[in-house]
Amino acid sequence: MNQISSDTNLILLKTPEELETERLVQEVQAKQNQIAELTLALEDLKLEVNRFETEYNAILGKLYVELDKVNLEIKEYTLRVQLIEKEAIVNKARIDDRVEESFKEERQKIFDHEQKAAQDSQKFAKSQSEPEIDAITAKQLRKLYLKLAKIYHPDKAKTNTERAKNERMMSLINRAYEEKDALTLQRLVKSAKENEEILNEAPHQKQQRLRTERHKLDEVIADLKADIEAIKASGSY
Repeated sequence: MNQISSDTNLILLKTPEELETERLVQEVQAKQNQIAELTLALEDLKLEVNRFETEYNAILGKLYVELDKVNLEIKEYTLRVQLIEKEAIVNKARIDDRVEESFKEERQKIFDHEQKAAQDSQKFAKSQSEPEIDAITAKQLRKLYLKLAKIYHPDKAKTNTERAKNERMMSLINRAYEEKDALTLQRLVKSAKENEEILNEAPHQKQQRLRTERHKLDEVIADLKADIEAIKASGSY
């Protein structure tokens, strides 16, 4: 019988436990990738809805504000007539005070809507003047976003402190993506570090951790899909 003369000829077979661990790792990684893709899809939908609402309010918002002002003037006039005819109030200062107090909240709402319409008008005008990004840049932005979403998704956090940090980071990431700021996204990717595996972790402990993480990721995926469907079902989509 020939003896195996070198270690290089040895075929090292993996144990069932090692194979199970590898399978769980692959499943977790696949779900992390899916979460990143869904997070990006959700962000794209939010941006699309936001752009529509901004354009809608920029074009029609001012018209609705003017209509609300006219309706308010009619209500104020009607109240003045009632105060004079039914309550016999003839003092102009008293009438003005009653009218002012009666429509205080409605007047504030009109003012807020007018401010919002002005802001959206400026935002829409700015977006119209910005050049469209090319397909290569768009692909780069998506790739960078996916990397960062895998790292900083809030539901990956293990503590409240870590969740708060991830939420702040995702807010920054979402803003950079919305502004098509590839440089900021690149810097964030460069400075980001994936969570390192727990050292000295026994095989059965690692498998249990991976199963727990897999279950948690399934919940995140379900929530993201629900959020996407909710936006698609909204009146603004």
